[in-house]
Amino acid sequence: MKVFKLGDRRSIEEGIKHRNSLLKFFTKKYGKPILVHSTHDLKTFKKIISEGKIKRPSDHSSFKKCPYMEKVLGIDNCIYYSLGFVYASRYDFEYSFIFDLDYLKELEYHTYSLSWKCYKKIADYIFETNPSYFDKLSEKSPVCAQVVDKYLNKEYKGETRNFFDFWKAEKEIFEWVKSYLGIKEMKRIASKVKRQKFIAYPYSVRSSKKVCFSEKIPEILSRNEVDLVKSPYFLGFYISGRIPADVKKILKNKYKGKILFDGKKIEVIR
Repeated sequence: MKVFKLGDRRSIEEGIKHRNSLLKFFTKKYGKPILVHSTHDLKTFKKIISEGKIKRPSDHSSFKKCPYMEKVLGIDNCIYYSLGFVYASRYDFEYSFIFDLDYLKELEYHTYSLSWKCYKKIADYIFETNPSYFDKLSEKSPVCAQVVDKYLNKEYKGETRNFFDFWKAEKEIFEWVKSYLGIKEMKRIASKVKRQKFIAYPYSVRSSKKVCFSEKIPEILSRNEVDLVKSPYFLGFYISGRIPADVKKILKNKYKGKILFDGKKIEVIR
C-alpha cells in the first residue's frame, strides 16, 4: 500500500532507533511515554485541526487502509493510536497528535496489532497444514507474490516467516484466507486473538512503560471521537519538516499553550 511504502526502504532496526530517539524527548520531559495518532496526509491534518476533532471512520470520508479484518474484529470504526511515534519513524507520516499516557483510562490497549496478529496466525496455520496453498496467493498479483516471498524467505534474527504484509493487498489476501478457512473460522480466530492481546487499565500503563523502547508495537483504540480543544489528555503536535503558513495560523489561533515538536525540540505554541 502506497502510504506504507517507505517502510520497505528502512530497516526495522533503523525504524526502532529513530522511534526511540523521538520518544526519549517525552520520557525525559514527562517521565513516561506518550500516545500518538498520526496521518500522512496534509489535507486530512488541516481538516482535523480546523474542526478541532479526530473523528471515527464512520464520520469522515477518508479511505480505510485495512478494512477487511478490522470488520471481522469489530474495530473498523475506531481511532487508532500508537505508543510513541511508530508511523512517523517507520513510514515517515509527517503529522501527529500527541496525548498523555493517562488517556489509556479511556482506551482499549492491545499488545499487538490485532489485524496483523490474526493474519500472521492464519498464515502460519496455512503454512503448517498446506504450504502449497501459498502458490494460489502468489498467482493473484505481483504484490501478493512479494508478500508471499517476504513471508517465506526474508530472514530476521536468523529466522524466516516473521513478516506477513497483509496491508499491501488486503482484499486479495482476505479472500484467499476466507476460501481456506471460511468466515466462521476467521471470526473464531479473530475473537480469540482479541481476547488474548487485550490488557485492561491500569495494567496497560505498566505494559506501555515496559515495552515502549522495545520492538513491540501495541495497538490502542478509541471508539469515541476526540475533541482536541476540550480533551485533558491532548498535549500537542509533532510535525516533521516545514510547516505551511496556513497550518501555522490555525495552530496559533486555536491551540495556544499546546506543544509543538519538530523532532529536535519541544516548544509551546504562542
